Amino acid sequence: MQKIKLMLKDRLTLLIHSCDKFSDLWPTHIHLLNQNWADRDCRTIILTDRQNLQQLERVEIKAAGDGQEITGRIKYVLDHICTDYILVTLDDYFPTTKIDSERIKRLIDIMDKEGYDYIRLFNQPKTGQNKTKYKNLYDLQLNGDYQVNLYVGIWRKDFMAKTLGCRTLNAWEFEVTLTENARRVGGKCAVSLGREFPILDVVRKGRILPKASRYLKKHDLYHGSRPIMPRSAYIKLGIKEMGSRVLSYLPKSVYQTIKVLCVKMGMKSFSAQ
Repeated sequence: MQKIKLMLKDRLTLLIHSCDKFSDLWPTHIHLLNQNWADRDCRTIILTDRQNLQQLERVEIKAAGDGQEITGRIKYVLDHICTDYILVTLDDYFPTTKIDSERIKRLIDIMDKEGYDYIRLFNQPKTGQNKTKYKNLYDLQLNGDYQVNLYVGIWRKDFMAKTLGCRTLNAWEFEVTLTENARRVGGKCAVSLGREFPILDVVRKGRILPKASRYLKKHDLYHGSRPIMPRSAYIKLGIKEMGSRVLSYLPKSVYQTIKVLCVKMGMKSFSAQ
């Protein structure tokens, strides 16, 4: 019997995590999404906390309830998703480059064939990767922190449910448990270096990043009141992130020692290790 070829809408839901405090970003995000993924036929959901009356083209807004942390929001929205796969992104990750539906379908086909539970769509951290027979696809060894990330990636719905656990966690706390939980349930995970879903990072610490501000002004895309991050704070943020990437290449014993020292110096660590 010939196998029926399913449409993307039958296989994938696009889920945009957000909350009411970031609802000023939604019109710009969805405008860019509809522009750069014009042939998108999959259901698209913005997952938030409070009810919001915005009307956005080709998008549903699901409100899990005021005060719900991210684990509660995910549990709520999974009951409203019927597809086997979920592409998860974030409200301030703007899709400013064309997205090819066929390249997304290719990854889902590979997940079907090889039994992958999760494919990360960005290359950080770079540790613990083994080359596969597929171009730009690498298996994750899950032997370090942050190998599995909430954004941006393609998830099996049932695998996402398994990573939730029983505790109520906020976004930062939840993300650091993901790799450990993936190991616990025997998840098969990979990373794609093919840039199937490129994004522009727009907001940090509640403020618009300078690079994103220039893009938004150039294309007249955002008219809200959100402040722009000062250049000095942006430079400090870049140095901190560069330091984190360098640390990720160190042997685990050395990394753990440095991390303990940093915590003793007053720096906050969300590591699950």
